[in-house]
Amino acid sequence: MSRFSMLMPILREIKDYYCTKERLVLIALALLVFVNALYVVYQKQAYRMAFNQLYLEQQASYQQHNQYSQLLLEQGTFSAYDHIYQLAQEQYGMQLPSLSQSKVVSVDMSDLKNDPWGGTDKKDQQRA
Repeated sequence: MSRFSMLMPILREIKDYYCTKERLVLIALALLVFVNALYVVYQKQAYRMAFNQLYLEQQASYQQHNQYSQLLLEQGTFSAYDHIYQLAQEQYGMQLPSLSQSKVVSVDMSDLKNDPWGGTDKKDQQRA
């Protein structure tokens, strides 16, 4: 205990010197500033994470909207084909030909002379 009793006066001096009201207030304010700075960093990171999540949700929403638009377009295309097919059957009495009624026609491409419709080129007409 003799060693501890020797330290007591030194500890009292340190306490009296460093533990004044002004110094305690200054330490408390510095601690508050430090905690506030940590809170600002935390809030900024939380904002970034929320903004990134919002961006991802918007991207997903845009993709779903595009997919929905494509599905509507496909549905319109298929319903238009069915509508035209139904009109052709009812109003004009048209039917799809069976395989026995179908014929394959072959065309000799050398007879066409660069014109797929069988005519002559404009250059050939000008030369004549």
